[in-house]
Amino acid sequence: MGPRRGFAPFTAADKDVVSSSRRQRVLHAFLDLKQGAALVSVPDTCRRYYSLMLADAYANVFGDLGERATGDKAGRYLIIGPGWKGNAPEDARIARAARDRAHTGGQADGPKCRHWSRSG
Repeated sequence: MGPRRGFAPFTAADKDVVSSSRRQRVLHAFLDLKQGAALVSVPDTCRRYYSLMLADAYANVFGDLGERATGDKAGRYLIIGPGWKGNAPEDARIARAARDRAHTGGQADGPKCRHWSRSG
């Protein structure tokens, strides 16, 4: 059971994120793959570190994107569920989730390239 005082569930209006560094960006997305595949496009990160874990709803990791796993050049990744039928873009790598719901979570160092981030 959670604390009783001051506890409220997060909503889309919540923008505050706890981070260990002002230079790092925290990345999260929840994916419903019943409707179709999700295409993730990553820009050239100019040798900046980033890591994006792909996991199903039960935290089973099925993929990892990032400077160490896939390099720092631009790329496209198609995340598909178990029942997906379709044609993947020719330049996209495929990551197959075992279930229809997935989560991505990770971190990225602050901007070095103009196109990597426009926020402070």
